[in-house]
Amino acid sequence: DLTVKENFTGAMVYHTGEHNIAAGIYVWNGTNWAPVEENCTPLTPAHLLLTGPPFAKQDDDLTFSVSTNTSAICSGDETYKWYTSGLNNDVYAVVAGETASSFTTSFGSVGTYKVMVEVTNRYSGLPATKVKAVEITADGSFPAARLNSNYGIVGETCLDVKKDKPADQDQNVYDDRKDGFPGGNYEKTYKFVHGDAYSDLNLFCDDPAKIVEAITVYPPATAPTGGPAVDGYYEKEFKIKFKSNIKELVPPDGDSLTVKLVASYTDSGNNPKLAYLEIRVEDGTCVCPAKKSATEWLNFMCHNLGGLDILSSSQLVTRAHHGDWYRWGATNVSMENTPANDGRNDGTWDDSDYQTANGDWANDGTPPCPAGWRLPRLDEWNDLMNSEGRTFFSPGGVFASFTRIGASLYFPAAGWRYYDTGALDSRGGIGYYWGSTTSFPTNGYNILLGSQAYKITSYTRQLGLSVRCVQ
Repeated sequence: DLTVKENFTGAMVYHTGEHNIAAGIYVWNGTNWAPVEENCTPLTPAHLLLTGPPFAKQDDDLTFSVSTNTSAICSGDETYKWYTSGLNNDVYAVVAGETASSFTTSFGSVGTYKVMVEVTNRYSGLPATKVKAVEITADGSFPAARLNSNYGIVGETCLDVKKDKPADQDQNVYDDRKDGFPGGNYEKTYKFVHGDAYSDLNLFCDDPAKIVEAITVYPPATAPTGGPAVDGYYEKEFKIKFKSNIKELVPPDGDSLTVKLVASYTDSGNNPKLAYLEIRVEDGTCVCPAKKSATEWLNFMCHNLGGLDILSSSQLVTRAHHGDWYRWGATNVSMENTPANDGRNDGTWDDSDYQTANGDWANDGTPPCPAGWRLPRLDEWNDLMNSEGRTFFSPGGVFASFTRIGASLYFPAAGWRYYDTGALDSRGGIGYYWGSTTSFPTNGYNILLGSQAYKITSYTRQLGLSVRCVQ
């Protein structure tokens, strides 16, 4: 009865702590039993989220702000006190007159500074403090020395706004372009991926073109809270929202705008670190060009079929970037890249699935490449390898290894599949990539990219290899 409940407003009880309710004194407020102040938890550093740019240009205005996670504490009457350190040290000086939850400052010398905030409220004993490092450079460039190959951001790296079809573009090619913002959905999901403990995760957009509207910022967290672990990594999802007029902001004819998505965090050794992912937004096909000769270029997809783009050697390469494996033949049988398929995949990958080598991945764009794309010919692989240098990267972990060709073309070492069982071999050490050129009645040419020297091989078309298409 509502009237009876209201009549007991102000009643006070002491709860002894059973039934997952905290022990303490509670008062009936007419609707619920509310805890009195002595039940409130004092502020701790874990309740504070301090945000601000992890790197910046000297003398630029920088804004830092702190918020309080009140889900585990009682809030009210917060007071704030800000400090800044000297250059490359931990000697702090109070910032006079700054008592709000945010403040703006600048730093005039190149190097590392730290910003510290003290927060108190009427439930606190000692103030709760939080510290954030910011690295100042002469030009505002990314401080690569703070990268850690055991952490990274994973997600789409090239987004096509698909303006109206240019008059000189084939309709089929245009239709096959992947819409980066389908149905007018301007929110994209990304993951912070980590293989070790961390704290104080913050997300920041280096966005000179101002194309991002909002970014989800996590409260401070300590790994491994994003589990269960996948391939030895833990993941935390977050979202960024691009502006709804993104089509008008992006220039036509393939020119792109770039935003750098940056995660700042403290690693398990208590060191301030960074990870980033560069995202291109363009009106085009999101290609990665490479030189065939001094005057000729070949436009590659930036990803293996079935995988995510790789646009930088600073990216954390994961399983999601490897793509699927394909067998030559009329049916274009592929094996999806999932944890369940890391070993054998009996029943869906066996000799009976293979249609005898009468299929042809010719030069006319037939599957598995989508419309407007095809496999590279043998002469094109040769021209590419003779024109561009090759570097093999193995930063640690079976999924992270890849070969870079030239300045901006990346091939993950995804291994290969046996023709009869689908068993996986050489992942992390070698990437085998099909070409479109046949050899012998039942063989096809492919290239080997990995820790070994580049070479062309000829294997049965029944093997499952990676595919990278060209225009």
